[in-house]
Amino acid sequence: MNEQQCETLTTVATSLSPCQVSEVARIRQQIDLEYAAAQRGLTGLSSGTARHDFINQRYATIGECAQRLSPLVGEDEAWEMVCETIEQCQTHKQPSLAPGQQTTKPHPQGEV
Repeated sequence: MNEQQCETLTTVATSLSPCQVSEVARIRQQIDLEYAAAQRGLTGLSSGTARHDFINQRYATIGECAQRLSPLVGEDEAWEMVCETIEQCQTHKQPSLAPGQQTTKPHPQGEV
């Protein structure tokens, strides 16, 4: 997060009540969880339409989160928070594996 983004978030946070700050944090956490679930959907075992529908639903929920943030912080800031949250997911987290799931390695050429 750059200095301007920090200043903007500080300004927004100081204008919110403690309940609103808590709600913003809760919504951002939900965005984080929905994005992580969508990423797991990309690498999961399901395929086809079910997988596509699952991922679409996760992104639709992220859009709903942005709509719930808008009255609290403004529409532009809400979408900026969504983007920042997703960016943080991408840079700080690797997709989680389900218990017992292992990453697959490609077979050396010639082996099946």
